[in-house]
Amino acid sequence: EKIKINFKKLKNKNKEIITASDGVKIKDSKNSLDINAKKIILNRNNNILTASDDIKIYDLNNSFRVDSEIIVIDRLNNTVDSPAALK
Repeated sequence: EKIKINFKKLKNKNKEIITASDGVKIKDSKNSLDINAKKIILNRNNNILTASDDIKIYDLNNSFRVDSEIIVIDRLNNTVDSPAALK
């Protein structure tokens, strides 16, 4: 299971909310998934990941690409939302 995460700044507000910023790159080789964003917030209590500012998600297994300004992935409710696109 190879996963590589690059970031310039990491802030741990508490043990349940982790923020990576100033450019974040996640490369998940196992799932052929690449995520690039300026900021990613992981809320471990609610199992929600929020990526914002120039997001690019590439799912190489499914030939799927997403470009957005904000994406919220809620694993408890099995939803993916892009609130900026809903305005």
